[in-house]
Amino acid sequence: MAIPKSIDARNKIRLARLCPSGRGRALQFLSECATAGLDVVVLEVERDDAKQLEHFKKGRRAGVDGKWHVVGKVVTKARTAAETPHGRRGPDHDKGACAFDFAKCTGEKTADWSDPDFFRRCGEIGERIGLAWGGRFGESLPGKGDGWDGGHLEVPGWKERPLLPKDSA
Repeated sequence: MAIPKSIDARNKIRLARLCPSGRGRALQFLSECATAGLDVVVLEVERDDAKQLEHFKKGRRAGVDGKWHVVGKVVTKARTAAETPHGRRGPDHDKGACAFDFAKCTGEKTADWSDPDFFRRCGEIGERIGLAWGGRFGESLPGKGDGWDGGHLEVPGWKERPLLPKDSA
């Protein structure tokens, strides 16, 4: 599916890292969000292990015992990209990440994560077009720290897709 000219350039570049089967749904998601008056910016699609470890460290500190200790709000339980839909996956004809993270666009270089209604409306659109929404992953409201990920959409069944070797990009 060709990326429509109406989709923001930042989103076009980031969505190019999605697997083709997810990219079509992501484009439909952005188009339907725009129609609903929801200004969405795609923030992250594909992650390598180093980037995933950065996310894992948020809310944790390495202790002298060599273990990670929770010191704040934990962002993820996954230490490697292979444990997430953001890792590069898929058969040869459908390579790429199987998820993307988004937020409310509030300007050229700013995004907002504080509007639960915005994420709920976006999540409903994502679910309607066949994506799994992170807002259903366990937390009742943003900020409670029990798993809510309202700015996350993923292709269902990503765990069954093979993880690709680093050199297959």
